[in-house]
Amino acid sequence: MNNVTEKALSTDHTGYFYVMNCSLQELKSVTVTHSTDYPHEMRHITADYSKMKNMSTSKQGYPFPYETGFLSHFDYWTVEVETASGYKYKTNDYFLCNLTYDDDGFVYMAILPDLSVHTMFSYSTGCVNHLINKF
Repeated sequence: MNNVTEKALSTDHTGYFYVMNCSLQELKSVTVTHSTDYPHEMRHITADYSKMKNMSTSKQGYPFPYETGFLSHFDYWTVEVETASGYKYKTNDYFLCNLTYDDDGFVYMAILPDLSVHTMFSYSTGCVNHLINKF
């Protein structure tokens, strides 16, 4: 019975996000922003990664706060990429992709050759968003 109550109540957690470059090209820079919709203010956590070789993963996870449970705040993400050849891409504004109580807080942003970003969690399904050339 305790587990049901714990899942229902909103609880605070600290997660860590990583970037995986599976794009088949070197990335000059990658910027990931996590935002939550706390009442009366948006809380933003941004991490910048530079010179990501093809088929590499960021070595350290970047910490961010998130909530799970009843009436928890939503998780919004945005990803910007600049390739070694100078092309710039970005997800379409902030996309909603929430972690759940069953997730362990580790988030992987995989940038794939079709210029899509796969947001992967340990348990829940995650999200897929395409990068678009807006610059």
